Amino acid sequence: MVSDKELLIWDQYDINVIRTYKGRQSIICETDKGLRLVKELGFQSPKIEFQNRVKKLLEDSKFYHIDCFVPNLNEELITRDKDESLYVMKEWYDGREIDVRNKSEILLAVKLLAMIHCNMVNVECDVTQSHRFEDLNVEFEKHNKELKKIRNFVRDKNKKTDYEICFISVFEMFQEDTIAATKRLEKSNYAKLLEDAIQKKCVCHGDYNHHNILITKNGPFITNFDKCKIGVQVSDLYNFMRKILEKNNWDINLGKEMIDTYHEIKNLNSDELENLLIRFIYPEKFWKIANHYYNSNKAWTPVKNIEKLQMLAAQNKIKWEFLNTVFTDYI
Repeated sequence: MVSDKELLIWDQYDINVIRTYKGRQSIICETDKGLRLVKELGFQSPKIEFQNRVKKLLEDSKFYHIDCFVPNLNEELITRDKDESLYVMKEWYDGREIDVRNKSEILLAVKLLAMIHCNMVNVECDVTQSHRFEDLNVEFEKHNKELKKIRNFVRDKNKKTDYEICFISVFEMFQEDTIAATKRLEKSNYAKLLEDAIQKKCVCHGDYNHHNILITKNGPFITNFDKCKIGVQVSDLYNFMRKILEKNNWDINLGKEMIDTYHEIKNLNSDELENLLIRFIYPEKFWKIANHYYNSNKAWTPVKNIEKLQMLAAQNKIKWEFLNTVFTDYI
């Protein structure tokens, strides 16, 4: 049963909706013009306009599809309902997420990333802070302070939970990694990488992971550009690789092939490779787990969070073996 609120939204588009069903925080619509996705916005129009300019750089590819915005009858990207809530409509394809254990699909995703990076340059926009990723030096400094704050909080507790005991036991190991990454970043040519990215208006997808790459009967489909911003594009490669490698126990051969596959399409210079290494050294997932604990109900921590922390600590040695092998020229 379609609600009156939904009907009001559909009426503002040149489509006939046949049926609808729920997607991830969205509504998928079967229409006379193909599948469409409707999503409520949590932000204002400047961000949508920027995303649309980025997507315009990618929409004519023969190798992949993207979730292009569909304008309403007034040729506007944003549609309002009777409550003044904001919505956008996007083109959509039925498909499945890539298989994180399937090497050919993983390498296809890396290839697609390199392709979109080649095209996501010189986007028309003002290079304001709202359209840029935070400086990695600032990000590391902020995370380091947060980790120390959490460590002090846990250390000063008289009665510690199992999670807190586990956290304290592994903190020093991960702190060594934060120090190593921060020092390497300070000595690296990151400032030049960032300056070049801003000057060339290079755009990062911002959330490139296996959830946002679908295999469809029409070919690969790349979605969710909601977090795209100007920045050092190797950050996308790092984010994708880290999540895949964690699920594949830091497979050295897979990691090498991922870097080689990207490099074949978009050249990775020595500064970019070092920056990729620095991002891997920094224990980002440890910070995420710790930060989630600190900002949640500390009196009760799910067992799975303890297991995540234990698994992360166990994998750290394997991760370093991976880094020492794959980045042998930079260690």
